[in-house]
Amino acid sequence: AVDTSGCPQDSDNDGVADGLDDCPHTLAGMDVDPNGCIDLSVLSKPMVLNIDYTSGSFEIDPKTRERLATLARLLLFVSDVKLEINGYTDNVGSEEYNLGLSQRRADSAANYLMNQHNITRDRIVVSYYGETNPIASNDSEEGRAKNRRVEIAVGGLN
Repeated sequence: AVDTSGCPQDSDNDGVADGLDDCPHTLAGMDVDPNGCIDLSVLSKPMVLNIDYTSGSFEIDPKTRERLATLARLLLFVSDVKLEINGYTDNVGSEEYNLGLSQRRADSAANYLMNQHNITRDRIVVSYYGETNPIASNDSEEGRAKNRRVEIAVGGLN
């Protein structure tokens, strides 16, 4: 099929002409493979959300909400994917406080996906680790900022 100019049609606007598109109804704006199917390789590595948390905060910033919204669109399209959402903190404060804070951070991301984007609870496992498993040194503000994070790992993809 071609348009009025004789150019191949791309009904789902994924960059692959309809005649070559193995997945003709992909979501607009999603990365696709050469066959026009959603590129699920993005789900093979954990998504690290270095949310711009101030110390003690668990509020999700607008940039992170945008990333979570993109993930949610993909999750609604690919229904057999499950998530593990893991919360972490830096080492400021007591271990007990940080464990609770990491739980609030992970819960905040999970609740955002469920309440704002209709991702069902049975697709999400929330875990929290407090100040354990740092990815940077807690000896500097820059390192502590990196440790205040939420990681989202994908599983259950067939």
